[in-house]
Amino acid sequence: MKRLVLLFSSLAILLLPATEVFAQTDSQTVDSSEGVSKESLIAPDTLYPPYPGSEPGFLGQDHSYSVVFRGNGEAVVSAKIVFMNKKDDTLDEIKLRVTKVLPTNLSVYQAISLGRCLRYSSRTYDPVENRYLPSRCIEIEEPDYYSYYGNVSYQKAKAELDVDTLKITLPKAVASNKSGAFIIYFRAIGYAKKNLFGAFNYEFETLKAEEDIRNLMLGISTDSDLILKGVKGEVSYRFEESAFSALESAGAVTAPQKSIAMDRFVSQIGHGKINKSASNLAALESYKVEGDYASSRIKLYAKELTIGFLLILIFVGLTGLVVKRIYKKFSALKEKEVGDSAEKKENLSSSSALLLLTLGVSFFSSVLVSAYSVFVYLLSKFLSGLVEYQFLGMFALFLIIASFIIYAILIFAPAAFIGAKKGVGWGITTLVFSVIWIVLFLGVSVFIIFALINTGGSGPIVPLFKSL
Repeated sequence: MKRLVLLFSSLAILLLPATEVFAQTDSQTVDSSEGVSKESLIAPDTLYPPYPGSEPGFLGQDHSYSVVFRGNGEAVVSAKIVFMNKKDDTLDEIKLRVTKVLPTNLSVYQAISLGRCLRYSSRTYDPVENRYLPSRCIEIEEPDYYSYYGNVSYQKAKAELDVDTLKITLPKAVASNKSGAFIIYFRAIGYAKKNLFGAFNYEFETLKAEEDIRNLMLGISTDSDLILKGVKGEVSYRFEESAFSALESAGAVTAPQKSIAMDRFVSQIGHGKINKSASNLAALESYKVEGDYASSRIKLYAKELTIGFLLILIFVGLTGLVVKRIYKKFSALKEKEVGDSAEKKENLSSSSALLLLTLGVSFFSSVLVSAYSVFVYLLSKFLSGLVEYQFLGMFALFLIIASFIIYAILIFAPAAFIGAKKGVGWGITTLVFSVIWIVLFLGVSVFIIFALINTGGSGPIVPLFKSL
């Protein structure tokens, strides 16, 4: 009997905390500064842990920029600004400085988040519907825009431009020591200028804030038919500008509105084909990025191609002068050995024939060198896909040794043969002409590869998205 009493007492003690929890959850209400009712939030199927910020918000603002350059030199700028109200009063006005350009099609939207739910009520059973009712949120965390924030709505803010000062009036004031965020979109001409070769040289400067900027991210992109200098791979980012017009038509001018297209648009701000970052910028300090883009690789690399072509011409000219001096010296020696004018004419005709012979032999030698280079490239590509990784080093070493021997034979053997048959001078001339032909072929190859062929990489790089 005593054992039964002890057993029931233990069960009562174990069930007592659960009873108190049920009573507590039924009597509590939602604790949120956003004014969300208890019935408005339902527990999701999967709960995610909070995403803490790496640094406190009082260290400064966070700026993210995505800039898309167009074929007419116009820049489409999207920016996401995260800030903290360090004042004792509420904050509903922020000022930024815009330098060098006059923004057009200016739109500003404030991001308004309800925050994450911290506690949910216990699920209760409904005997009428014969099912468990979903849990409801009873405590909501204050939204922190510096870290991850979900359940976001957007409302249009008032933006006024006075010379170079952009004044933004937020529709929802931010309380003291709380964070906020807004998105800026505008177009501007003046960041990019066309150069002599038809390419655009751009210099983008970020907006200046009246507070410190702790982190800054910047992504540079161009339209799909343009080529951006310094890009190693094409990144498939799509900036849907229609998200702004869709928000306005949905009534975001007077009240916050949710938009999946806008969420997707905002998530891509700060990324591009070229990505830059900066940190710890002082107040009224900006970050500048320079670069080039064009409609073709010929225009984009015209300066480098021109310099390379001039260097090749200088090399060929100097080599021609050396060959000419060698030819004159050997001609003078021949004239001393030859007696009458008939023999001089015959010797001159023979020298011209030898010159054509050296040109032909050297050209054929350089063609063989180029053909073997193409063969080595194709063979390396074939072996990289056929041979296992641990054996590639051995094949590469064998290919290097074999190529060294074959290149030496193809370049020096014809010159040695001509030198042995027609004299050392003609052998040296053949070797020099072979080098000239190889340099010319190399210049043409570089022009074809970098100017005519798109070497953007092995396909588009698709950014990773995390579904939450």
